[in-house]
Amino acid sequence: MTLIAVIGALLHTAADSGTMLVLSRALLGLGSAASFMSVVVLCSRWFPRDRLSLTLS
Repeated sequence: MTLIAVIGALLHTAADSGTMLVLSRALLGLGSAASFMSVVVLCSRWFPRDRLSLTLS
């Protein structure tokens, strides 16, 4: 999934239209979503429940 985010970032640098910017931002979001969810899972396992909001902020 990180590869999708990298492709989105590269497309973002070379975008020459609004459509290309929207497409690149969608790829960035899609690629970053998996990384963010893995951090949420790890934080929920490593930190106590009452500190979870603090660790994710």
